[in-house]
Amino acid sequence: GRKFLCGSAMLRSVLRVLGPGKSCLLAVSAARPVASVVPRRTFLAKLFGGEEKIKEKTKKLEADRAQLRKEIQRGYFHELQEYKDAFGKRAEATVKLNNVDQAVAFPTVSTRTLSGASLELPQALQGRVSLVLVGLRGISQKFLDVYRSNFARDFEGEPKCQIVELSFVESRIYQLFRGAMENALRKTLHNPERERMFACVCPSQREMKSVRQSLGISNSLVAYVYLVDRQGRVRWQAHGPPTKNELEALFLVTNMLLKPELAAEIQREGLLAARSTKDVGGNGK
Repeated sequence: GRKFLCGSAMLRSVLRVLGPGKSCLLAVSAARPVASVVPRRTFLAKLFGGEEKIKEKTKKLEADRAQLRKEIQRGYFHELQEYKDAFGKRAEATVKLNNVDQAVAFPTVSTRTLSGASLELPQALQGRVSLVLVGLRGISQKFLDVYRSNFARDFEGEPKCQIVELSFVESRIYQLFRGAMENALRKTLHNPERERMFACVCPSQREMKSVRQSLGISNSLVAYVYLVDRQGRVRWQAHGPPTKNELEALFLVTNMLLKPELAAEIQREGLLAARSTKDVGGNGK
């Protein structure tokens, strides 16, 4: 032990006091690296506070993933059943605009149209009364086309009206083939005017969640229609297959937004007409 610490005069003095037996122990302790007597901890253990906590977090993550898979499966079968019952239609839209103070702003969407131009919503909706058609699956397109064709016919040549068509692509796999999907849509539409305001939207999971919550989209198979005012607020909405009353209501509420000074009169006449139609249908004569 003395030979090991001979380089230090202070340690030599200590060794003389301790004696030969204890001096050996002191030499061994001094020779041993300090780090070797401290328990080693991995980076993850330091980050999460120990191996037990890492195991707990991993277990919770696996449980969350399993729950998410169940919700996805349960949601799909629920949507399919709802679609089979009445094409997902829960209620009929009426001749009534949402109040300005209660109307939600159309959510933010950033994408490009089939023509290649940038489309930023709700900025592109400002200054015009817009019919926004939203579909998440191709099965809803036939119903969206009915709304679009009627609106285009009723307001053809009206510069203050426009139609915006949004096809949301949620699946990450399908998003990889966005270019091919857009090419197929161009061939199907074969209409430069529609291509200018028709867009495939590939949102992130968080963006899609925000859109669903803002617009009340609860079924991916159902067609959704929104009438947006010149300030980008959703003032009227419908979903599922359009009824005759809804197409008439769409015509009336659009005129209410175009001619606000006549809104009360238009609504009154529209409600009377709707009530009259319902009474005739109810009598069955």
